[in-house]
Amino acid sequence: MKAADDGTLVFGICGGYQMLGRTVSDPEQVEAAGVTEINGLGLLEMDTEFRGEKVQTQTQGVFRGVEGMLSGLNGLAYEGYEIHMGTGGGLFSVRDRVLGTYLHGLFDSPALLQRLTALLLREKGLPEDAAGEPEDIWTYKQRQYDKLAAVLRESLDLPAIYRILDRGLEKGGAAR
Repeated sequence: MKAADDGTLVFGICGGYQMLGRTVSDPEQVEAAGVTEINGLGLLEMDTEFRGEKVQTQTQGVFRGVEGMLSGLNGLAYEGYEIHMGTGGGLFSVRDRVLGTYLHGLFDSPALLQRLTALLLREKGLPEDAAGEPEDIWTYKQRQYDKLAAVLRESLDLPAIYRILDRGLEKGGAAR
């Protein structure tokens, strides 16, 4: 809360979004046995209530009605997916320098990243094009997956793992 009070831009996605509100309640105890309500950070004017039904949907739209520092997002398309049990706050909630959303994948959009970077650069008094062109998110992700795969190959004894798996197959295990 101190960072937000000091003017830091704060984003919360899914559970992070819910915690930015005033309260999170779980009257049916679908998430935590014995806990029916906790206080959130109070950075957004919303309350979340868990229910047993989970929302799972692809979502797309256009930012509208955003005020303040993030108003430059208005007119920009967004897309991603929702997967949550809480109700309250809507898909997005923005107040001052705090943005909460149920939308996973929001930052996968190069256009959104470029616009957000430009807004932050402008805020700091720097030229909006100082960051250059954003990298294609899928190229970036593939490079990160390749790095992870290399670390796993270096860290694991793959021949031993394959021997263990093969022994399981000999004993009637599932094929790989």
